[in-house]
Amino acid sequence: GATAGQSKGKGNFKEKQQGQHKGIDPIIMWNDPAVISSLHDFYGIAADKFPFETNLLVRSVDAKPKRVYYVSEPVRRIMEINASTHELKVVVVGIKLFERQEVKGATVPCSYRLAQEGLGMLDRLMTKQVVRLSLKEMHDILAARSLPRHHFEGHTGEQLDACYQGCCVIRLREGETLPPGTVEGAAPLAVTCWKGPASLNLLIPATEAFVILEQLGGEKPKKTGYNGEKGKQAQQGKPAAAAEGDASDATVKAEATADGAEPEATAPAAAPEAE
Repeated sequence: GATAGQSKGKGNFKEKQQGQHKGIDPIIMWNDPAVISSLHDFYGIAADKFPFETNLLVRSVDAKPKRVYYVSEPVRRIMEINASTHELKVVVVGIKLFERQEVKGATVPCSYRLAQEGLGMLDRLMTKQVVRLSLKEMHDILAARSLPRHHFEGHTGEQLDACYQGCCVIRLREGETLPPGTVEGAAPLAVTCWKGPASLNLLIPATEAFVILEQLGGEKPKKTGYNGEKGKQAQQGKPAAAAEGDASDATVKAEATADGAEPEATAPAAAPEAE
């Protein structure tokens, strides 16, 4: 199967190794019953709706991997065969579903947050941690990237209050009329967010948020934060959709020459509260 290299010299550095391929992250099919149970409970995804137990993989030997990927059943079988033959040097594989979340000074019921790139696979299966917004509210959060709790009133505010602190998903409310000229389906109607004690914050980069905003008929904001201070933008530790060279689960690269290890992961930080 996939193995990690041994420690070399001083410190805790470990050489990456995938079978006989040095310098490449290992591929390990992953099934942690305690973590998977927390994913089911926190996001309200029924156990029979998604193959968490069989089709998830990680690229490190850490007890709590920083990223978790999904692969389809045909790709899973290829990875299973390759674990014994090592004929393929697999550089990238899978769709990133989750990233480990570590919050200083706070307790979050689930240790993994959703990645935007894999949200389309899970969004419709979620029965918890979902907030449905009007088109105007969607425009507001995409433009500001961080809004205080009091910005959301009525039923939207009640939905937000029902969510635990941590990762949640905002979705355009059904029945909302898109502006004339908007191509239905061109923009994702669900976006990963972080719910703090007193605010809601996007977990995608500003550039991606503004593209979705314009696709939904909104206008890109000027360089002014929610409270009017020039240049003040909501920040967060590591956007979920940061480019990492991940590929579709149908992409399995068999490299014969140059090594192409996946970049080292850094633990995501919680989005800060809006001031």
